[in-house]
Amino acid sequence: MRELRRGQARRELKWFAALPKWQVTTGFDQVGWPASRWVLHRMYRTAGLGSLTAPDDANRLRWVPLLADLGVNPSAQDLPPSLAWFPWQPWPTNILPPEEGSLEAEDLDALLDVLATHSADGPEQECIAYFGGLSTMDFDTVNMYQLPLRRVPELLSDNGGKFRATPSNLWPTDHSWFVWTDWDLLGTKVSGSEGLMLSLEAQPDLEVIEWRKPDGL
Repeated sequence: MRELRRGQARRELKWFAALPKWQVTTGFDQVGWPASRWVLHRMYRTAGLGSLTAPDDANRLRWVPLLADLGVNPSAQDLPPSLAWFPWQPWPTNILPPEEGSLEAEDLDALLDVLATHSADGPEQECIAYFGGLSTMDFDTVNMYQLPLRRVPELLSDNGGKFRATPSNLWPTDHSWFVWTDWDLLGTKVSGSEGLMLSLEAQPDLEVIEWRKPDGL
């Protein structure tokens, strides 16, 4: 694993030159792959104590049945998975909302396992991990690392790294897939081959949906 020096990092950032400049702070929504899916960040039903973290006895609450109960159609939403999909402000005290801008450790591990099966070098695939300014509250440094796919969790503070949130973007050096976790969203977009999408949907620990911006919006 190595942190890319400023010049090296800026060369990598040239790939995103056509995207809005503000995405350097939130994460880049790069395009160009045959398909994409959204990994929905976890939420939990709790005992109603207003906990900020999921207690050991919390039950995972899946998005799809909850949205159906609320009468919310994901495909009709103008925005990607976000707080705007839910009618609550504030949220009920017995529901711990999904985390904005970061996957939970279990979902990160499951995602990395799937990505490894669709990478030329498997878990040893060399990747670039980028952390946007809002995820680090550091707007003067380009936080970018090159590392094997299997070592991505080591970047996180829970594993001895320096970052609280998972990477804003992650991609292999051959650009065969792309991961985007925007700081303001409750889901992580994964782009790549149709085969990768099928593997994501088949992973039981991940809640995965297809969402596209409605036509004309």
